[in-house]
Amino acid sequence: MQDSPEKQQVRRKDREVKDIPERNRILTESVWCTMAVSMDHTEYPFLLSTFYVFDPNSDQLIFHFTRHGYANEIITQGSKATFTIARYGQLY
Repeated sequence: MQDSPEKQQVRRKDREVKDIPERNRILTESVWCTMAVSMDHTEYPFLLSTFYVFDPNSDQLIFHFTRHGYANEIITQGSKATFTIARYGQLY
């Protein structure tokens, strides 16, 4: 995955995952994410919860949504995006 030229610093350095194999393991074991996409015509991001698959060979995330729905239009035309994954485990 390529870093954005506007990459932000992680606030909680103790939780930052810098190890690529560990990052790949987390992305492979998780299947669900929430994605936020900014849109030029509104000040609020579009929020979407969806399933995904991580392909470690190509280093790509593949999101599951219909190509005929509203989400596809927003995601493909959005200017910036971020996503959050969650996994079972200890809560902090």
